[in-house]
Amino acid sequence: MKYFVLSTAIIFFISIFFQSCIGISKHRSSVSIENRISELDKRILGFENDVSLMGSFLIKKDGKILYDKTFGTQFIPKDTHINPENIKYRIGSITKIYTSAMIHKAIGDDYIQYDTKLAVFFPKIKNSELITIKDMLYHRSGIYNYTVTSGFLEWAETFRIKEEMLELIYNFELASLPNETIAYSNSNYLLLGYILETIYQKPYKYIVKELITDILGLKNTLYAETISIDNNEIYSFVYNNNVIEISKEMNLSVTGGAGSLVSTMEEMAIFIEGLFENKLIPENIVLNMIEPIYDIGRGMFLGKGIFKIFTDSGYFYGHEGSVDNFYTILLYEPIEKITITFCVNGINGNIYSVIEEIKNILFE
Repeated sequence: MKYFVLSTAIIFFISIFFQSCIGISKHRSSVSIENRISELDKRILGFENDVSLMGSFLIKKDGKILYDKTFGTQFIPKDTHINPENIKYRIGSITKIYTSAMIHKAIGDDYIQYDTKLAVFFPKIKNSELITIKDMLYHRSGIYNYTVTSGFLEWAETFRIKEEMLELIYNFELASLPNETIAYSNSNYLLLGYILETIYQKPYKYIVKELITDILGLKNTLYAETISIDNNEIYSFVYNNNVIEISKEMNLSVTGGAGSLVSTMEEMAIFIEGLFENKLIPENIVLNMIEPIYDIGRGMFLGKGIFKIFTDSGYFYGHEGSVDNFYTILLYEPIEKITITFCVNGINGNIYSVIEEIKNILFE
């Protein structure tokens, strides 16, 4: 089987954050957690002053919050200012973990199986009679990634109905044959979201509420097509000649199960902790979901909607998300129950340099 090259954002986030994510554990490093967090806090303040960094950072261990910081709110234009408590961020492709969990719930309840064919739901998609649910979960369906088409970002600024999205995919030629190549494709998880809607006969946003947020008591995690500052949903920002502007906003009707959720740092942490504590799906199904079959290099393995990253001392599970000018990371280490959530929604500089410095503080 051939392997794929991840998108630039994904490979950078994962390779930087996940390569040596074990230093934060007390017994694995001579530097204490407290000292690392103190240094992190100083550096975050430096980033605020140096590159006008905006965002939030949360670290938990065994359910207890060790670090919880929102920064850069002073740079937000007054007409878009929101309450710094419980800020909701677009989490982009981290949505895929939620979609995968719900698909696995449907599998556990015998609505579908791993080998159920895509043709059962969308027979117009080329080779749908050969493509399985498992193929889509593993990004090996061969369905072309619709988000890389020419002009997509401009097209995506407008609300699109499901039929428009499906027509877009119907017209694609396959990027490869099913089960021939691992190729990250948002099309897979868009379609998995639509499959959930068919199974449960309700919109994706209500399925998320029923199968995840109501169970975990999450009040600030939801499907949101457009940003509402009245609902404490924050914009992302860009700097043009040192002048801050609201970033162009994608209408998340075009991302669905691939990237349509907003959440807070704390509620993302509660979600992934709840997943690994078997509050959403039984343990045997969780183990199937996180099974890391495909080695994609740099110590990273691809599970079904989630990455597993091995280091010299252990491993983390997680995903990254990038949409508009939001850059988000969710990590979980199940042995010591360490959770890290991080989102940047504005920076007057290089986000990758910031991530590199944070990695060095926490993990080396």
